[in-house]
Amino acid sequence: MKTLHIGLRSSLVAGALVGCTTAETVSSAHAQLSVSGPFLQWDNEGPNDLSFSSGEFIRSGADSVVPNGFNGTSGTANTINLTTGGLITRTLTPLTSAVTPNFFSNLFAICTSNCSPTANNNPANLLGPWILAFSNPSTTNSPVLDNLSLAGTGEIPFVNSIALSGTSQYPTFSWSPPLGVSVDGYRINIFQNDLETFNSSGALVNTGQVTSANVGPNVTSYTVSPSDFTYGVALQSGTLYTIQITVLQTRDGSTTNLSNNNVSALSRVYSSFESLPAGTPPVNLPTVVRVGNQVLYTFNLTVAGGVTYAIDPEVATGYIYQTGAGNPNFASVSLPNIGNPNPYALYVWNGSSFVFDTTLAANTVFDFAAGGVSEFEVLGIDPSLGLDPNNPTAFITDLTFEGAGTFTGTMTPITASVVPEPSTWAMMGLGFAGLAFVGYRPRKSLAMNAT
Repeated sequence: MKTLHIGLRSSLVAGALVGCTTAETVSSAHAQLSVSGPFLQWDNEGPNDLSFSSGEFIRSGADSVVPNGFNGTSGTANTINLTTGGLITRTLTPLTSAVTPNFFSNLFAICTSNCSPTANNNPANLLGPWILAFSNPSTTNSPVLDNLSLAGTGEIPFVNSIALSGTSQYPTFSWSPPLGVSVDGYRINIFQNDLETFNSSGALVNTGQVTSANVGPNVTSYTVSPSDFTYGVALQSGTLYTIQITVLQTRDGSTTNLSNNNVSALSRVYSSFESLPAGTPPVNLPTVVRVGNQVLYTFNLTVAGGVTYAIDPEVATGYIYQTGAGNPNFASVSLPNIGNPNPYALYVWNGSSFVFDTTLAANTVFDFAAGGVSEFEVLGIDPSLGLDPNNPTAFITDLTFEGAGTFTGTMTPITASVVPEPSTWAMMGLGFAGLAFVGYRPRKSLAMNAT
């Protein structure tokens, strides 16, 4: 099991870069310190299965600093608390990846409610000028300084309903724009999860980023092609990746200059995925997060009554499915054929515990009782199948709902190594393993929910 290192050093990911240099070893005393793409942004980070922090932050740094941070360069971001007049200093951390070899960044977690009027993390106290400074004792020029401000920025929401379709070599990701907010563009970053590396102190060194692209505000899908991978990596089957879809707001309102230096605010949502086998229908990807050793998959998807949605996590032997507050109930379920030797066991929640309802063969639609259910559980997945709980497309489950609304529920994998007793399931943190949108299949009648 991978150990995650979560902290303010995390989620320090660059955007799409042009003319990016490779990581360099600098030994000459006559080298010049070069900084490109300094940035200061309001950053809204979603949960993820990488080692990136989630929450709201002030994000500062630079796209490329040469010599880089692994060759003696250091950086700071400084501002004055507008209430107290005190100096606030943040250390800029060097990071690398195939896409961003000379990157620097810092995430400064900010208060979002009941903030102390004088606190350094109160965003109202952080709207003055920020000075980003970089220096290296072996270079000949003076420290490089940049003056930026957060004035006029603020939190922006995430995109919704990320779907994966296409082929393994040309996967297409589509999304729904956030509501009630101006969008100047989007950024699509992809990370190969197993390329993340850490130093001996547990600090993140390599983010595992393998590609990046910017698109305009009216674009809500992106097809990844092999030509996007110009850094010695490419999409591989059987490998877990994470896509990061970012909403961008620019300093000058530009919809074409989407460089980090011109981005004032962003929101970033993450979904894990593997390349789909040929012929797989479109899959709605969940937001993936790990809490301890538990993988949780959560959704934000607009649903309609009578339409089929497919949802999909150590080895998984079962799943718990639950709707979010105010969501329409589940009306029916159909479970995938993964070669399980026996029918699945289906349990429904009676308000205090899961109660056995029926056995269910693969690819068989089961209608819940009239009115549907808000929570149910599936057991009986053979451990010898080795179902991967980290793969959001490993157990694509078809669901219909009792009516229209928003599905913000969860799917939690139950693993072979830790299988809780039924009496403890109610106390588990519930989360959906993965939601896959397989297509439309109208039910005969929403009122006909025969058991």
